[in-house]
Amino acid sequence: AVLFGDGAAAAGAAGGDTRGPRILRTRSLLLENTADIMGWRFGSDGMRLVLSEQIGPLLRSRLREAVDGILEGTRPAFWALHPGGRRILETYAQALGRGERELEWARRALARSGNVASASALFVLADVLAAARPGDAVLLAAPGPGFALESALLAC
Repeated sequence: AVLFGDGAAAAGAAGGDTRGPRILRTRSLLLENTADIMGWRFGSDGMRLVLSEQIGPLLRSRLREAVDGILEGTRPAFWALHPGGRRILETYAQALGRGERELEWARRALARSGNVASASALFVLADVLAAARPGDAVLLAAPGPGFALESALLAC
């Protein structure tokens, strides 16, 4: 539970003239033949988390492609990255060629709450949105089962 506790978070979306960030672009990159890299295995003994040692190399080789594909030249003021753990954050830095500023929000959330599964990304986003100013661009990104790289570019 310390490493992968359960977290609960929700995000609402509305059309029209509302407060909150606008979704500029989204991207889902589902990588073929990677179901055994990350996900869940169900058996007679219950549900088992699958985390392969291949996650790091896969992120290093494909994360830049996913991020560049959604940014299209936009320079985000904030990077809201899923804080999978210390090694995942190091992999983000290597894959993206980014430093501490881009990883700051993910590191804070990881230190405060740990990796609380999918909800972690929304915890990071909540912190980022509290600090962002109108007009700031935010990149929200997370790896997921399948193996998938999910991302959204937001405007505050």
